[in-house]
Amino acid sequence: MTREEIEQRVNRFFIETLEFEESVIMPDAYLKEDLGMTSVDVVEMRLHIYKHLGFQPQKKDMMNIRTVRDVYDYIEQHLPK
Repeated sequence: MTREEIEQRVNRFFIETLEFEESVIMPDAYLKEDLGMTSVDVVEMRLHIYKHLGFQPQKKDMMNIRTVRDVYDYIEQHLPK
């Protein structure tokens, strides 16, 4: 999966599942402060990654993810080859 495909999938998740406006999903947007993500949203994101991308993000790793770009980077680094 290319970086562009990862970004598209993540953005689609934010728009379709968490119902964020597309205009606020920027790489440097902070998940909590700018997008208003809650701990429930983070759990939902972990489940989505597990179901659709084939790996289980660790809770401790998720605590270090602060921006949309961090989500892209994390998936790119951990995606099964």
